[in-house]
Amino acid sequence: MLGERVSRRAAAGIALALAGAALISGGDFGVSARAAFGDLLALGGALAAAGYFLAGRRLRTRISLTTYTGIAYSTTTVVLAIAVAVSGTPFLGYEPRVWGLFLLMALIPQIGGHTVFNYVLGHVETSVVAIAVTGEPVMASLLALAFFGEIPSWAAAVGGVLILAGIYVTIAAQARGRAELAPVE
Repeated sequence: MLGERVSRRAAAGIALALAGAALISGGDFGVSARAAFGDLLALGGALAAAGYFLAGRRLRTRISLTTYTGIAYSTTTVVLAIAVAVSGTPFLGYEPRVWGLFLLMALIPQIGGHTVFNYVLGHVETSVVAIAVTGEPVMASLLALAFFGEIPSWAAAVGGVLILAGIYVTIAAQARGRAELAPVE
């Protein structure tokens, strides 16, 4: 898709990161209607993310980061406002501490993290950005360890190492591929 090539080495890195993600998520494997529904939601989320990155890659080569994120974040705000209204969840009435947490969630992971992903989409292959996203739960686990003393399970720790190794292999392979294709002056 998009005319991007993925080398065998990059594909191996992607497989390594996905194996790590599978190991982490395998810890809560269950057979029930509720688990199946959750798995379907996760699959839907993965497909939506893939579509988002593919569209983002195409658009980011044509429009500025500010325009792209303005459109993406405004659209997301409208969709989430509709979802909140339909679900009956109140918009107001939260304690100031909760509003502070909402603000932190908007600033750090959304504006900070996702804006970086959207910036990078204009400069590197979609596969690099998409596989880098698998590092989010690893970083969340490290933050939980640092701030709350929450020790990850062995599956989360080993899966996290596999994810980070996969991200490294993918980025290194794609960078190597770009260097091999670059003209010599």
